[in-house]
Amino acid sequence: MGANIANISDYQERLNRQTSEILIRMESILQRILESQLVQVQQNDQYLQQLVSSAIESSPNSVVGMVIPTSATLIATNDSLPIMTVNVANLDPAQPCWVGLEMVTTVNGRVIQPRDNVTIAIPLGKTLYAVCDVGFIQICVSKLHNLYSQLKQGGL
Repeated sequence: MGANIANISDYQERLNRQTSEILIRMESILQRILESQLVQVQQNDQYLQQLVSSAIESSPNSVVGMVIPTSATLIATNDSLPIMTVNVANLDPAQPCWVGLEMVTTVNGRVIQPRDNVTIAIPLGKTLYAVCDVGFIQICVSKLHNLYSQLKQGGL
């Protein structure tokens, strides 16, 4: 009789240990799922912020006039905002301007035609450059209000 009680006790202990190990593994898997969902939510939030920031123009927060030569010139740096939206206006009546993140050239940049402008969303830690292909041109760089942050603060 004593041996049966010991066997039952050992069986219950092994069963509890196995159940505990299964629960620990399940908790670990659920934690990884939660972490991946949080990362996905953050990525979706970042994509949404980029879409809203680049698609919806707002009033300027600050405006700076600049002269752009034929070499890549720094025009805006985002070192504090999740997304910084700028509008770059090419004030030259005849020469195009090219803009792009990091080092831009007349081959890899986004072209801004004479007397035209574009709105660009600059991710955190990135820098926007401009270049022209002949002589010097004047541009106007407007840092825009962050509409996404304003919408989010308003509960929309």
